[in-house]
Amino acid sequence: MAYKQKPGRGSMPKTGRSVPPTLMSGCKSPMKQKDPKTGMTKAEAGKEIENVLAENARRVAVEALAKSDSSAVASRAMTLDKTLSKKMAARKGNEAANKRRKQENLPLVTRGQQPQSGLPGGVKFKRPDIYSRDGQLEKDPKRSTVMTYRNSR
Repeated sequence: MAYKQKPGRGSMPKTGRSVPPTLMSGCKSPMKQKDPKTGMTKAEAGKEIENVLAENARRVAVEALAKSDSSAVASRAMTLDKTLSKKMAARKGNEAANKRRKQENLPLVTRGQQPQSGLPGGVKFKRPDIYSRDGQLEKDPKRSTVMTYRNSR
């Protein structure tokens, strides 16, 4: 019987067989790996999401101040001018709130009237003002950024 030398364990990476090859490339940590679609790391995506949420918190706080400006100006206008109607006082309050919104780069709130409907006999009635915002108050983070953050391990 001849002696045969059997090979040992062979060449195996230090980390073992079950480690994916992406972890053994140049950037080992999943936090440092870039998403191929967006080119962002999980940390960069998280930072961008935090920035959007912080901006939303600022916008909501400014909107609360604008609303308090509106109600304060409207009540002051009603106190100073007894002949002023609630509708006109509300319009003055909206103007004051829009000044703050404009200073803080928020979308303005516009005031309008409902269109006339065809009422029989030309009957007219007082209609309330309609208020609408010119844009979105809170912004959403980009979907691709959120998906990058979720899919990174």
